[in-house]
Amino acid sequence: MKEQIQERPGAWRLLLGSVLIFCTQAGLVAASEFSFTLADTVNCGGASAAEPGELLVRFVSRDTAPVTCPDLTGPRTARAVREAICGQVLAGTSVHQQYDGVVPGLTLVHLPQGTSVTDAMTRFAACGDVLYAEPNYRYKLHKVPNDPNYPKQWDMDNTGQSGGKKGADIRAPEAWDIHTGVKGFLIAILDTGVDTTHPDLALNLWMNQQEMFGKPNVDDDGNGQADDFYGWDFIGNKSDPVDDVYHGTYVAGIIGAFANNMMGIAGVNWTISMITCKVADKDGVKLDAAVAAVQYATACGAKVINASWGGPQYSKSLKDAIEAAGKKGVLFVASAGNGSVNNDKVPVYPASYDCDNIISVMATDANDQIAWPSNYGPKTVDVAEPGLNVLSTTPMKETESMTKDGVTAQYGALTGTSVAAPHVSGVAALLWSKSPFLSVYHVKHILMQTADKVVPGLCLSHGRVNAANALKAVPTGQLGRVLNTREPNNFYTSIQSAIDAAQDGDTLIAEGKAGSNTMFLEQIDFKGKAIP
Repeated sequence: MKEQIQERPGAWRLLLGSVLIFCTQAGLVAASEFSFTLADTVNCGGASAAEPGELLVRFVSRDTAPVTCPDLTGPRTARAVREAICGQVLAGTSVHQQYDGVVPGLTLVHLPQGTSVTDAMTRFAACGDVLYAEPNYRYKLHKVPNDPNYPKQWDMDNTGQSGGKKGADIRAPEAWDIHTGVKGFLIAILDTGVDTTHPDLALNLWMNQQEMFGKPNVDDDGNGQADDFYGWDFIGNKSDPVDDVYHGTYVAGIIGAFANNMMGIAGVNWTISMITCKVADKDGVKLDAAVAAVQYATACGAKVINASWGGPQYSKSLKDAIEAAGKKGVLFVASAGNGSVNNDKVPVYPASYDCDNIISVMATDANDQIAWPSNYGPKTVDVAEPGLNVLSTTPMKETESMTKDGVTAQYGALTGTSVAAPHVSGVAALLWSKSPFLSVYHVKHILMQTADKVVPGLCLSHGRVNAANALKAVPTGQLGRVLNTREPNNFYTSIQSAIDAAQDGDTLIAEGKAGSNTMFLEQIDFKGKAIP
């Protein structure tokens, strides 16, 4: 399969914001954006792929010879009769197990090697001696962690345990059946620091191996800071970003409390690497610290930055830093603010900056209604997530701020959009760590497109992020390769990289492997070049 992609010089320039290109044997299909429906993302009936080579068949029970084998004579067992029918319907099929004790005639049959389950099911269903036939489905276990406080986490799995509405949650168990996170995925938390001694967080905190095994007082990894073992304190300009408030530790627990360890709670990601960037103390976030942290997080390789803070002050410096991070593929998740106001009319920054890589998050309660303190915005807020009385981690020892605010040590519940934002960051990390070929724009679009529409008119997506639907919406396949005919021995892994290296008049061919679902998933900008 070969397809040419061309920009016509002097006519129009092709600049696609979010492009999905699938290459299959049938040809090459392009779309200007992701577009999903719930029918695309939800598994009908809850069943996964059928068990290879097996059908459950319910045979007709009759005293006379079967219709399929009218010449069958002599006394025969039910199993023998069914074996004969199977042989007539599809040679090589055999009876494996019978379940007449529960459903008369119900039988598990084995299919010949290499037989299509769909084809075999069609044949048996058309047989006059069969009432119905279906694949031997394999249903998925809904993976639930054994953390003792997990049943209290209505935000992850709302069973009505807090007096709320069943199912008003992020669909975490269904998402965890698909993916639970990757240790190597980096997410930066720009907040009050994190308690690195918390046993539910320690294993999921980023540890800078190059610095730990490098030279003292030397920036061994070139990220701008020396001896930054867990991150950096941009308030005190030191390497120990200790949480002397509680807010950052709380946010970290939602994103990545170590799960299934028979301790505490479960984070959205069971495994992840969280980079601690201390940009705030009890008096709030310092602008210069936030700008420096965005730079630092990007240099460290973070793909997601969580900012559960904001205010009315517009900063060109911070906006520019966030935009620059976006150009390097970083998603910036920001809380919409608390005040029950419309951000369309009263903006809150950084959430309200007009940056494509920002996701602005409002908060919902356990009944899928807007949480009482949450801001909203039909045009400026993107999505919603749980943010009322949500349980998470807090510092092991009570701080002055905890005493003042009535927050308990080790674990506590908080309310606000600061709570909602890390849910989105966590789901984005799940999505991206499972499908690293996605761009920042695709991740944002998937999260918005697959959200449950429970807050219509209050945000752009009208909904609360659904982790399971987001994970199911990602296309599967192999990344293709691109050839520049001027250099036939050199293949590029993306269309954009081939364009960047090409000259006017070069011909590029995007090709896929025969018989595979090959795709190119990226932004494309011809940059004014005349390239067939």
